Amino acid sequence: PFNPTVNLSFDIAQQSHVTMLVFDLLGRKIATLLDKPMQEGHHLVQWGAMTDNGSPVPSGVYLVQVRYDNQIQSLKSITYLK
Repeated sequence: PFNPTVNLSFDIAQQSHVTMLVFDLLGRKIATLLDKPMQEGHHLVQWGAMTDNGSPVPSGVYLVQVRYDNQIQSLKSITYLK
């Protein structure tokens, strides 16, 4: 079993359409966590270490990209076996 959830936080300055994507270290997109309009402020998204098709991801390092208003924030996520 994997770490049950990974908490990812980000801030946006104004209401925007936000996409949050997860990539492996080879640059392949493995999950879309957000793709919707959001209010300004601080946001927390939980990722259950699953791909878009519902498969668990292997232990490792993943890059999370948050896109909004022509801005991109990059976050790092680590999943591991218990």
